Order: sequence, then structure tokens, then C-alpha cells
Amino acid sequence: MGNLRRDLVWARVVYPQKWWPGLLLRTDSLGCFVSFFGFQNSRYFHPSEIGSFEQHFKLHINTCTTSTCPTTNILLDRAFKFLGQNVAFSLKFPDRSRNPRRPSNLFRPPEVLGFVRTVAVLPWVEDDDFVIAVNVLAQITAFAIIIWSIQVIIREWKQIYIQVK
Repeated sequence: MGNLRRDLVWARVVYPQKWWPGLLLRTDSLGCFVSFFGFQNSRYFHPSEIGSFEQHFKLHINTCTTSTCPTTNILLDRAFKFLGQNVAFSLKFPDRSRNPRRPSNLFRPPEVLGFVRTVAVLPWVEDDDFVIAVNVLAQITAFAIIIWSIQVIIREWKQIYIQVK
């Protein structure tokens, strides 16, 4: 299956077509226990009814965006918020011991630059590229916060140096 605890996943809630984004809480002998961000009741799924959120995004997003169910839109919003927070958090605190599968440096300059160049030419984001857009936005935001923090620290050090001198 390949998914780890706290991974974003797609869960098949109605056979064969309806998939919702959720958060994998655990995998045990009963199956995969998935949370729907507190919006719907968490429940177990067979491993074949679970897929990686990012890897299967293009496959399932069209069925979600054509759905008239408001639950789908709420779950997508919460999944994207979680994804962005997860990327930003991993950039700020690259602790590989928490999850060895996650690289310590999730800032991927070629991906960010490629996305920014694409958006500069075509100023909209296709549904298929929305996961990339959320990842890039989180990377840019985290990077800007880190740079701003470093600048504040340098200013404070300069003031201390001037006072001590």
C-alpha cells in the first residue's frame, strides 16, 4: 500500500466512483482507519479502497469537482490546508526522526521555479496542478518566513553588537 500514518489519502466512500480526501490515522488487522478531518465520522477501509492523495490527485479530482455534494468541497479545502501546513512545518522543522520517509529538505527550487514560470505565462491553475500549487505556495511562504526571521535575528545581533562595542 505504501501509505503511512498521518498521510493524506483518497478513500473510496461509495463504490465505484466516489472518493473523498482523508487522513490515514492507522493501519491494523481491521484495515485502514481514515479520518475526514472531523467533518464526517472516521471509519475503516480495505487497503484497496485507499490511495495516495498526491499520486492519485489527477485521477480523482474530476469526480470531486463535478460532484454537487458540499461535503466534497469542504473535505478538499481541509485536505489542501493540511497539505500546505504539513509542507510548511516540515520546512521549518526538518526532523527526519518523526517520519524517515519525508526528506529533511522539502524545498524543491526547480519545482517552485517551474511552477512560477508556468503561472507567469498562463495565470491560472488547472485542477490537475492544484496539489503542486499548494505545495509550492507552502514552500514559498515557509521560505519567506525563514528569511524574515533570519533578518530579524541579524538586526537584533547588530544592535547588541553596537551596544557592547
